[in-house]
Amino acid sequence: MNLQPDDWIRAAQLALRTQGLAGVRIETLARDLGVSKGSFYWHFPNRAALLEAIVGQWESKTAWLIAESRQASTAIERIRRLLLLIGTRASPSGGDVDDAAMFLWARQDSQIAARVKAIEQQRIAYLQELFVALGHAPTEAHLQAEFAYIAFVGYGERLERVGEASIGFADFCRLVLRLLDLE
Repeated sequence: MNLQPDDWIRAAQLALRTQGLAGVRIETLARDLGVSKGSFYWHFPNRAALLEAIVGQWESKTAWLIAESRQASTAIERIRRLLLLIGTRASPSGGDVDDAAMFLWARQDSQIAARVKAIEQQRIAYLQELFVALGHAPTEAHLQAEFAYIAFVGYGERLERVGEASIGFADFCRLVLRLLDLE
């Protein structure tokens, strides 16, 4: 089996999502992928490099989502495009580490916490920019951005929930847009 770095990253992302940081172990990943540990070292010098790749992809996804959203011509169309991308879990890479896994990791590592905080600030600033473009005062736009961000992170990751959401994503988006007086 000829694995690529993204194969290792996807396997590590799954382990992070399902087992936490302690689950991202080279030996376990190799066994799950059906290869020797030596295959890992062909692509990464150590576990830290693999973990950095995970964080890098997560950070890149935010930049990609914003860039893709900016392709729409108006602020409301940008918001709708962003929601569509989030709803389909579109990603520029094959893997996708979820926010919940990153938030849990950030609680264990101050350097990761700083990077997670920076990405959250970037996400909220972009949403605020869109709300300002729709004519809302900066202070109100910031509150709306915070609300929208918290709502979508909570829905998307289903933090601490056991059951599935009883509302579909499209209906959830319409509700949030209505609550934000955008629909």
